[in-house]
Amino acid sequence: MLRIASTEPEWLELFPAVGEEPAVEVRFAPITVPAVRAARRAVRVALDLDAEDMENAGDELSRELIRRGLLEWRGVGGLDGQPWDVTPEHVAAFVGDHRTFEAADRVYVIPWLKRDTEGNAWSASPSGTGEAETRAAGTASSAAEQESTDGADPAKTAPAAPTARTSRKPKKA
Repeated sequence: MLRIASTEPEWLELFPAVGEEPAVEVRFAPITVPAVRAARRAVRVALDLDAEDMENAGDELSRELIRRGLLEWRGVGGLDGQPWDVTPEHVAAFVGDHRTFEAADRVYVIPWLKRDTEGNAWSASPSGTGEAETRAAGTASSAAEQESTDGADPAKTAPAAPTARTSRKPKKA
């Protein structure tokens, strides 16, 4: 069954209320095709800068999805304790702070990535590489090496196995 996420924005709690401090909650829009394309472009730019820095590339994907999905928040403010409006500058500070970035990544981006990488619960791969088609423990994953007792190369002396292009010789009646 193809599972499609809601098309309505939703409030997600990043941090619970602690004592007098209110909970930090963010209202996110569903992740859309344009957001994914923008996030992929951000990854491409990050990899152009440093092709070996996969962690930063992954963070850029998350940052862009969070930036594009963040609609409003509660419990977010400056050091002076004043609540912040959602502005480009405040969103940049939000995704630049490791605590809020990691929390938003955990509750907004990672669940989407899991749904995306699961393939929406499709059946096993026809090529046999899906989880349902994984070999059981103890099953050989490749052919065993042939050994020769007379020193000859077994690959050159062994008869060809029948394949789709070779047919078996007819049996005699």
